[in-house]
Amino acid sequence: MFLSKRAFPRKGGRLLWEKGFEKGNEISNDGLSLSERNWCMVKRSFVLSGFVALIMLLPLSASEKKLDIDIEKDFSGYGGLLGGQIVRGSGEYTQIRHSWLETAYLGLQYDATMKERLRILLTGEMRLLFSYSTPQTEVGVEHRMDLFVEGYKIYLRNALASYTIGNLEQYPLQINVGKSHYKYNPEVRNLGEYLFRATAYPTCFFNDFDDPTAPMFGAMLSTNFIKPLKLDLILSSETQKYPLQDWSLAGVGSVKIWKIAEFGAGISFNRLFVKDIQYTTPTEGNVGNQNLYDFTLVIDTARDSLGNIIPDPNDPLKPLMDTTISNKKYYTFKSENLVFRLSFDPKGFFPWENIFGPNDLKIYSEIGFLGLKNYGKYYSALHNRMPIMLGFNIPTFRILDVLSFEIEFFDSPYIPGYDYAFSKGWPRPIDDKFPQNKTSVYYSFYAKKTLGGFRFVTQFARDHFKPYVNNINYSERNDVLVEKQDWWWALKVEYGF
Repeated sequence: MFLSKRAFPRKGGRLLWEKGFEKGNEISNDGLSLSERNWCMVKRSFVLSGFVALIMLLPLSASEKKLDIDIEKDFSGYGGLLGGQIVRGSGEYTQIRHSWLETAYLGLQYDATMKERLRILLTGEMRLLFSYSTPQTEVGVEHRMDLFVEGYKIYLRNALASYTIGNLEQYPLQINVGKSHYKYNPEVRNLGEYLFRATAYPTCFFNDFDDPTAPMFGAMLSTNFIKPLKLDLILSSETQKYPLQDWSLAGVGSVKIWKIAEFGAGISFNRLFVKDIQYTTPTEGNVGNQNLYDFTLVIDTARDSLGNIIPDPNDPLKPLMDTTISNKKYYTFKSENLVFRLSFDPKGFFPWENIFGPNDLKIYSEIGFLGLKNYGKYYSALHNRMPIMLGFNIPTFRILDVLSFEIEFFDSPYIPGYDYAFSKGWPRPIDDKFPQNKTSVYYSFYAKKTLGGFRFVTQFARDHFKPYVNNINYSERNDVLVEKQDWWWALKVEYGF
């Protein structure tokens, strides 16, 4: 399934199209003033709220009329506060030093199962977000005023229908349709999940604190009929990364080896079905000319339509030379991505259940191959697009739910990001910024503790973080933790009911 029934994810991922309500009347990229776009957001929120209410009332109405429908319903919610600080980083316009982060959120979920086979899952979420703050002396008054504007998001995190065919525990086929969040590596807390949370051209990672999932919109076929093998076939539309609405096809599989290990692999044909080729592989106009990576210059005598030689206007005794470009090759957002993962739990060898927690001592790893094709100046070496992650759950003897340390090695001369993709439509990396102390090593410390209905989560990391900015003109679209000294921390307190 897109989303397992166990402790559904309590934090929404940030989608690029889920904009907040920015104050002011600046013109946004879609041609509307921000006030006009905010009103559109309000109307869309009412429509979504009405849709959720309608879906929720239908099963309630059916049960009241005592129709012959077996429905199990569960209504739950959650809310929390998140704070943190970018201790040191490198933003688009300034060096970041001790910049505060703050978010509050509230979510409601309706989960209904009809006749044990059809499941309807709806999750709505509302968020209050503040842009990270930057020193006025470095950014300027006009930028600082924009950055402090509060933003709001009201959106559907999950809208999923799932139907199981055959045995409910060992089913030959399960059909999932809608929007939800997908996770194939159960051990990952921050780094990893490269198949759907990373892009190849340009190479970019999308990490959210305490939400190592990927938003997916489309359909998925799953089977676990041949134990211990599990397979997922996913057809999804792009809703997060430019250009939007291209369709991708992916396959993900995993096999458990007794109680001690699990091996998984996945392949994605990213943007296999293209909505508009001129966005996915730009070949026309100025964008197309800037998007060339290989071509042939042909210099020949210029001739008119009748085949007569055209003289050079500056020297009539010489022919005019004509230069043309042929055999053009262009960068593209399309790619074939591949991942492998492995986890190992030594507790399977010994009866240690009463000593260690269920997550203690686990070792896990993932390697990604982002773009199997090498081409052009920017993508000539596969090892520059090959992140390698290793994680270990430090034993806490049931004091904490989990305490993990993850480290990643990603060797690339460019800063991971999608700035050129967003601002220029180019499927290529940022090549005008090369920090002197750029690091290839990323890390993350993560801890979680549950007490009753409360959950406490904290993280200290140098990962692929991009802080939230309400003003789209100053959004951080590249990693801000790119030098060895850069890092940030976050703390979340959440209550579920």
